[in-house]
Formats: sequence, C-alpha cells, structure tokens
Amino acid sequence: TGARGLRSIIEALNAGLPIISTYHASIPEYIVDNYNGKLVPAQSPKEISKAILYLASKEVRKEIALNARKTYMDKFDRDLIQKKLLKMFA
Repeated sequence: TGARGLRSIIEALNAGLPIISTYHASIPEYIVDNYNGKLVPAQSPKEISKAILYLASKEVRKEIALNARKTYMDKFDRDLIQKKLLKMFA
C-alpha cells in the first residue's frame, strides 16, 4: 500500500467510517476483519459485495464505525503520536 492508500484509510478511521479493503501490505495491521472494517481477498468482487451487504446492517455498521474511530484514537491521534515521538527522542 502506498502512502496515499494508507493515508486514506487513516482518514476514514478518523471519520468513523467502516473500511473495506484487502489483505495487502500493512493494511491488516490497522484493519481487523469484523471489528473496524472488512478485509477481502484481492480481485474478489463477490467478497466485496458480501462486505457491502454485511455493512448494510445499521447495527453492524454502527458498531464497526465506533471501532474504526477508536482505532484511530488508539493508533493515530496527533497527541498520541507527539508523545511517542518525544519519548523516542528523550
């Protein structure tokens, strides 16, 4: 995944949007299937369709959206990143 792709995923997590992506590169480090999004095999239109239908459920989508935002806060929040950087250089 290029920097742009990962940045898009991070922005979506920040917005509390469920992610549908593949098991490519570092994506599974941030997206946990059925927790904050859906991971599907590459080149699998049927699996993408299933993921969309899964997220069509309001209850499922709400829970996954909350988990997406939590993932952002736990891994990418600016204050958290600043603290980690300061600790590295201290």
